Amino acid sequence: MSQGRPFVVCFIDLDNFKPFNDHYGYLKGDEVLLHVARLLQNIVARQTDFVGHIGGDDFVMILRSADWLSRLKQLIHEFEASVRLFYSEEHRVTGDIETIDRYGERRWFAFLTLSVAILNPADQFLTTPEAVSDRLQVIKRAAKAVEGNCLMIEDPRGFLNLLPEAAPDPVSRDVPYAGRARQVS
Repeated sequence: MSQGRPFVVCFIDLDNFKPFNDHYGYLKGDEVLLHVARLLQNIVARQTDFVGHIGGDDFVMILRSADWLSRLKQLIHEFEASVRLFYSEEHRVTGDIETIDRYGERRWFAFLTLSVAILNPADQFLTTPEAVSDRLQVIKRAAKAVEGNCLMIEDPRGFLNLLPEAAPDPVSRDVPYAGRARQVS
């Protein structure tokens, strides 16, 4: 920021990771986290971009590559193509797993997906790392409200999911996501 170079910052969160970890165990959960870390490292331009593990199932990327959107779409494509391999054959057939939620209730959870919150600080005239972090948290909440994989960005019209299959209309800032809502875990 101090150098005035353009960049986007992304917060990457695995959806339904806790149920996966609870059902399959920490070792299998760690395999998923390592897999996601490798996917992130593979899509960045090593000379200009940065990947970091915040902790748990949360990652951050700072992308200065001009083709950042195509890189993020590649990430989603590669994740979708590979995530089913972490599930048992039985669960691959049903497409979900049954486990105990954080309230002690048995319920069904969809497969792991990625919620990616994207922020271009220059678009929002943000000038401090704290302001970037605060705004990114708002976009993350909107991304987590979307069922399935999501590349969420904020523009003057509201929150937009940049995936091709997402609804083309912008979502109001007052309503995090007008599509199918899901419980955030």
